Amino acid sequence: HARDLAVVKAKMQKAVVVLGSATPGIRSYYNARTQKYAFLELTQRVQNRPLPRIDIVDMKAQKEAHGKTPILSDTMTLAIAETLARKEQSLLFLNKRGFDTFLVCGDCGYNFRCPNCAVALKSHLAESIIKCHYCDHTQKSMPLCPNCRSGKILSYGTGTQKLEKEIERLFPGARICRMDSDTTARKGSQEEILCALEQKKIDILVGTQMITKGHDFPFITLVGVIAADTSLNMPDFRASEKTFQMLTQVAGRGGRGTVCGRVIIQTFNPEHYALQYTQKHDYPSFYSDEIEFRRALQYPPFSRIICLRLSSGKKDALMETAQETGRKARELAARHGNAVEIIGPSESPLAKIRGQYRQQMLIKGRNSRILHAIAFDLMEKHETSAVKITVDVDPENFM
Repeated sequence: HARDLAVVKAKMQKAVVVLGSATPGIRSYYNARTQKYAFLELTQRVQNRPLPRIDIVDMKAQKEAHGKTPILSDTMTLAIAETLARKEQSLLFLNKRGFDTFLVCGDCGYNFRCPNCAVALKSHLAESIIKCHYCDHTQKSMPLCPNCRSGKILSYGTGTQKLEKEIERLFPGARICRMDSDTTARKGSQEEILCALEQKKIDILVGTQMITKGHDFPFITLVGVIAADTSLNMPDFRASEKTFQMLTQVAGRGGRGTVCGRVIIQTFNPEHYALQYTQKHDYPSFYSDEIEFRRALQYPPFSRIICLRLSSGKKDALMETAQETGRKARELAARHGNAVEIIGPSESPLAKIRGQYRQQMLIKGRNSRILHAIAFDLMEKHETSAVKITVDVDPENFM
């Protein structure tokens, strides 16, 4: 991680390093609270501008009211209409590009999946293709099911393209622009979109995570988060931390000018503490709850983690090597009593990517030297060329 490299480099050069963030990581804040880092805080926004008001919408109630889950809640739709009437700009955040989440045949249940990866293919309507977002496998959209030849192809889930279409339907006179990796692939296209936004040539900007950080949008007064649960449901002990950071960052895009901003967050988990503390702009309280969760389960910063990722084009060879590596890891860990915990090996959440089957194993404990020694021993004993093992110290994700 660049943050860790900066700290190590500064120590080597006897220099001062400044870690600046509106949403510091739990580990960094813990180091500040325990006096390992000096802590400086900006207590107000530029020119004393107020923080945006944040409203949370329970999508379970919206589903009951409409008979199905709408893409935009009644609260969100009304707020966009009011913002348009005031000739102000809106930003809608959805961290899923493409048109949908997956396609399925309504008659035989066939799933349109990538032949190289264990993931669903996503529709891209503008190009009339279905595409894998991991290996870029692409094929033409199919009007008929390849399994039973039925024409009943059902689209589930919402990506930025479907969101854009829904806004066009609800607000036909609005000037809408989408900003994701599909629309910004051409050199200079991202700068063109940002320039058009600054010149008020865009009423509603739809985008993925690339719009959440580092941009100053002075005329955006409404920020809408379409699906806050996406990051909350990730298989990662940092899911709450990453969700709080993401929501706080995207909320910060609103009300940066002279008009106070408003943020609307759509969720199926309105009582989750990450969302509740986001609504209150209360990082210290979020940290207090999160650090107790980490302490109870001995997750970082109360331990260190090394992730061993095993991959192979041969599933049987991978399974055999994973089980043998797990056995050796437990033997090595046993020499240190209860100081080391081995978790796995188990199938990775993304079980196959680019033709490679994947397993992972976690080595967890307080003493990093012991963890490094175990990982080193396992790598030295690894003999099967058909299986690749990579070591990730303090992993940032577990996918």
